[in-house]
Amino acid sequence: MLPGRAGPDIRKALAKLNLGAEADLPARHLSKGQAQRVALLLAVAIRPHLLLLAAAASGLDEETWGLVTAMIAELRAETRFAPVEISHDPQRLFAPVSRNLALSPAPAGPAAA
Repeated sequence: MLPGRAGPDIRKALAKLNLGAEADLPARHLSKGQAQRVALLLAVAIRPHLLLLAAAASGLDEETWGLVTAMIAELRAETRFAPVEISHDPQRLFAPVSRNLALSPAPAGPAAA
């Protein structure tokens, strides 16, 4: 984060994810989980129509995962963006699933001609 540059909306969003005290810290001083939450905030700050999330919940503890899930649900209600999530753990998806596609490895053996 840039010192002194976080405006009131950004500070409010950071506080929702328990990052209020870190608002003016350089990114290199953030933990992996803190940096991950900041990255999610940056991704949704532009109000996307489509949000791709690849293992975005990995490394988040249950409490933080709940905070992020609530934030994403609130933003989806406001902006109606479509999240596309990729995860090894379907129980840790942020958004309610309306469609699910499960990929599994191809069977071992010679490739089909």
